[in-house]
Amino acid sequence: TLNFTQAVSPSTVSGANVIVTNATTGFEIPGGLALAGNGQQVVFTPSAPLPFGQTLSIRVQNLLSVDGTTPLGVRVCNVLTEAAPITQVFWNQLPRATGGLLTGASMYMPDSGWVAANQVPLYRRVGDRWEVRFNQPYFAASYDVDFVSSQHGWGSHFDTRNSRGVITHSVNGGSSFDTVFTISGQLITRLRADSAATGRLFGLGGGGSFAQATFYKLNPSNDTWRTTQTFSNGFGASGFSSVSDIDYVAKDTNNVVATSRGVRINGSTVIFIPGRIYQSTNAGESWSEIAGTAADSGKVVSYEGVARRSNGDIYVVGGNGFLGRIANGTTTLTRINLGVPTRDSTDYQALIYYDVQFAPDNDKIGWVVGSYVTQVQNGEPRRIGLIFGTTDGGATWVRQGVRGADAYGATFPALQRIEAYSATSVWAVGEGGVVLSFHP
Repeated sequence: TLNFTQAVSPSTVSGANVIVTNATTGFEIPGGLALAGNGQQVVFTPSAPLPFGQTLSIRVQNLLSVDGTTPLGVRVCNVLTEAAPITQVFWNQLPRATGGLLTGASMYMPDSGWVAANQVPLYRRVGDRWEVRFNQPYFAASYDVDFVSSQHGWGSHFDTRNSRGVITHSVNGGSSFDTVFTISGQLITRLRADSAATGRLFGLGGGGSFAQATFYKLNPSNDTWRTTQTFSNGFGASGFSSVSDIDYVAKDTNNVVATSRGVRINGSTVIFIPGRIYQSTNAGESWSEIAGTAADSGKVVSYEGVARRSNGDIYVVGGNGFLGRIANGTTTLTRINLGVPTRDSTDYQALIYYDVQFAPDNDKIGWVVGSYVTQVQNGEPRRIGLIFGTTDGGATWVRQGVRGADAYGATFPALQRIEAYSATSVWAVGEGGVVLSFHP
């Protein structure tokens, strides 16, 4: 349906003036045209049902209003047909913590834990509601939160007044937080801590800046943090940008993997820093880049999430719908196609996966989350979320949906982070304060 501000002259509504084609093949799609809505809507009805997830091109030209003499100029837009019906509608939507973006989550027991809001507050779930447990007015943002028990955990933030990254610490369930680490001019965007599997406290962090990737490590004896390594080489294809994710198997904290983001400004490759993949074999004390795996400048650009399975396989997600696997013992990054079409392959954020995780108690089960642009309204992209699940260790992936969501469970807010407590207790968080809970 095309909407107009004035009634359209019926004599100009024809197949020569409103042309619908397959955006990939260019072939015209047969169908009929009709006026509706007091003449202010032109409705196209295809002769046969359209495929799910297909990009259509609509060309409109030479239309006149009922009292006009100047024909409408050529207008072309692309739209996506609705997504395929989703059979794995496994997720419930919890009450929203806030109206803004959530960038981190942590569970210390099923469906109980914390979320971090980009606007600064850290929220703890109490019953069916969320309580603000941290909110510092001098901070510009919070990026992550990680609690290893109901009482003990950390948050990562940016202190605008002093231009520094900050890690805060609580040992009383968030009744109070103390600053335990700061770093000037850098962000701390990812925290990953654990104690249950090994009986000892272990934690790593990552962040940096526009042109710097920095790694941090927890000192368990006093709950403070320290910098372990920084990568920096200016701008361009040999540069580094901030760490986006860190992962390890809880029973093997020696072998750790990480990713860093890529930077591309306005489609230019002049100021381009590729996303990168790193590994550590000494519990995060030192890191090295996995050779030959940097993201390309034209398509993927940025790596946003990483996961390591107990068999040593590494999974990475990022821009332009990228999901890749590095098999144990190799350095070859093999792309896995999840079958979602992008609206614009020149824009790596038009279809982007932000996180991948496997269940700590059964790592054959895992998830990928992200978002894609369905349309652009008044210059602003409209994004919806994506979830894929696997039950065979990443060999195959199936799209999943949310109970009660439109389009067979497919329409829900864009997602940024997964928190997997177990194979049956998982959160996915993202835009608009959305918190989804996995209940297969």
